[in-house]
Amino acid sequence: MDSRIEKHLIDIIAKQYQPGKFRQATDEDLIASRLDEPVAADQLWEVDDRKTCAMVFVSEVPDDRRLVRVIPVGNYENGFDSRDHVVFPDGSPTGFPLIVYKEFETTIPIRLLSVPYGSFDGHVSDNIRSFEGVYDPYDDNNIPLVNRMNIRDQFERWHELCDRLPEPQGISEEEFGTREDIGDYIEALHSVLGLAPAQCLAVRRGTLALTEEQEKRMAKAGFGNHPQTTDTLPKAFVELSEQPRWRFVVDDYIDSHQESASSFDIESTAREALAHQAFALAARTNGSGDEAINELLQKAAGSMTRSRKAE
Repeated sequence: MDSRIEKHLIDIIAKQYQPGKFRQATDEDLIASRLDEPVAADQLWEVDDRKTCAMVFVSEVPDDRRLVRVIPVGNYENGFDSRDHVVFPDGSPTGFPLIVYKEFETTIPIRLLSVPYGSFDGHVSDNIRSFEGVYDPYDDNNIPLVNRMNIRDQFERWHELCDRLPEPQGISEEEFGTREDIGDYIEALHSVLGLAPAQCLAVRRGTLALTEEQEKRMAKAGFGNHPQTTDTLPKAFVELSEQPRWRFVVDDYIDSHQESASSFDIESTAREALAHQAFALAARTNGSGDEAINELLQKAAGSMTRSRKAE
């Protein structure tokens, strides 16, 4: 079939959008319900780094659950060429036609996911995964080069953030003791000494020592001893604290810590504090596994946001 005729037929089908599916995808209650569940393959998400945003198809959640494998997704109006896969309205969670930019598949921090819009049907997901586009330089329907390069550059920047995530191995290898004080200690490093988030993490991990004067100020504030532990923070607490469902805790933390540090680094401090406060509750809670950990994270999240509102 001639490429122009094919493009015309695709245009006709693509314009048959389904508003009912869009209302369901963007319903606030349904979004909140989806956020309560872990990120999974075949879902459509918005990615938001608090400066720019984009849509993605989740192709895989790897063993390191702080990360997620994604493929950029764009609106049909943005254009496409033979390298891209078209999802028609009947197969789209939003009811609108979507373009999947398969060539830019990459791995990004899972914390960048912000809004879940639902899941693709199994056969649609299979088609996305099996699609292998081949560039045709003579195709009149090619996206302008600048658009493709913008998509590539944006997702390369997000991929590079994977290297800035705190290493869970460094946390789990430490020997902890009174777990209840760790979150408060991290917060005191900021509120008492005015340390930046990156410095708080360095002190917490033992890679940055406080001066004698700083030690005295911490002692005067009731934090004379660096919290030590006899138990280690399980990796699952770190990984699950990275889930997008806790973004509201991070947003609240960022709003109350107006600093020159990047929001990504401040977010690392907030999510680590959340993980430690949740672990502090573990000694007083029955249960195990991800479900029990998420319940602890929920309690810790409520405590963190309430304490900031009381300040």
